[in-house]
Amino acid sequence: MRRARPNRTLFVVVVTALVSLFIVPSALSQPGVSRPGGAAIARISAAPVLAQVIETPTVTVVATDAAAAEAGSDPGTFTVSRTGDTTGGLTVNYTVGGTATSGSDFASLGASVTILGGQASAIVTVNPINDSDPEDDETVIITLTAATGYIVGSPSTATVIIDDNDLPTVTVVATDPAAAEAGSDPGTFTVSRNGPTTATLTVLYIVGGTAGAGDMAALSGSALIPTGQPSVAVTVTPVDDAVSEPTETVLLTLSAHPTHTVGTPGAATVNIVDNELAVVTINATDDDASETGPGTGLFVVTRTGDATAPLTVNYTIGGSATNGADYAALGATVLLPGGSLSATITITPIDDAVDESDETVALTIVAGAGYTIGSNNSATVKIADNDGVASPIGPLPTSKDQCKKGGWQSFGVFKNQGDCVSFVATGGKNPPNG
Repeated sequence: MRRARPNRTLFVVVVTALVSLFIVPSALSQPGVSRPGGAAIARISAAPVLAQVIETPTVTVVATDAAAAEAGSDPGTFTVSRTGDTTGGLTVNYTVGGTATSGSDFASLGASVTILGGQASAIVTVNPINDSDPEDDETVIITLTAATGYIVGSPSTATVIIDDNDLPTVTVVATDPAAAEAGSDPGTFTVSRNGPTTATLTVLYIVGGTAGAGDMAALSGSALIPTGQPSVAVTVTPVDDAVSEPTETVLLTLSAHPTHTVGTPGAATVNIVDNELAVVTINATDDDASETGPGTGLFVVTRTGDATAPLTVNYTIGGSATNGADYAALGATVLLPGGSLSATITITPIDDAVDESDETVALTIVAGAGYTIGSNNSATVKIADNDGVASPIGPLPTSKDQCKKGGWQSFGVFKNQGDCVSFVATGGKNPPNG
């Protein structure tokens, strides 16, 4: 088999060439040598011819350190090598490609490298720029290009990979913040990341808020963002129970982790609206009123469940006191404002001149739209009469100062100053003990 010949350039150097030409007559021809017709004989003598062959160098490139990194500005290295004579310098051209951007991801490499005289290779260094952008690992590719003075061999291209050191930032928003027990209408959180999506990312979170374990399907505490996706949904599925309760909240807060940083917003809330009717009750929180002062009494009407909307509660009025005559007139309903779980009904006695027994005001909750009636559906306030209690010398005291310095004695109905002060402090509800 014929062996391939190496690439080379042939330089021929002629040192000396001497030619002698002379005519030899036929008469002087050497014996035994036939020279027909007495032809002339030319004799040529020449000095040696010397030929020198110089091979054209072949250049190649390899990534002698293919792993660069932003962290610590760890460089990568290409080595461009040549074969053959290394006496003189040799400039080798190349192009730069890859996914990394020159000048922003790494310091510019230029377009050529010079192999110095006496050297068989030269180094091209890739110096990463440590930016703050989370991104995929990126590549720097050098490809040798042809030029005078060398032949491009193999390998003619090489790659350095720049490892990014920036973590993705994760955030969360409530993309559907309104969940409801009715129809098990779900709510939705969306957990998002920035930067590359070439790998999955697990994001941890904690669950808080007023909703409990029985109010919604359990959440796992982590969200997996799939490869190729910038976000993932976390669904809140309400449990439709039979308990009347206010609107409850599900608070999702992202947790820090070595694989990511938590951005803003790092927390979001979904509301679960209850679908049970409110349960309404009534209590007398101040059940002792008096004509003296007058001293008021107080009912409080309370509801359970969702308080978002206003609620009108119906009631009837009973008791021995007369509405509008013994106390300021009451209607037949009370309004619980939106956002409030309760409302008050005040009993304001009318101080008449009639000597009468203590009287009562009884309120009873009755059926209406949007609520059911609880066990405490009725309550009573007593109105103390102040007629028939007289002071021998005039009206009873209305201020504590009238009880000081023996003043209590002037009314003729108190045993001591304390009784006088107590009478005034209670708005006349504690009758004189004299």
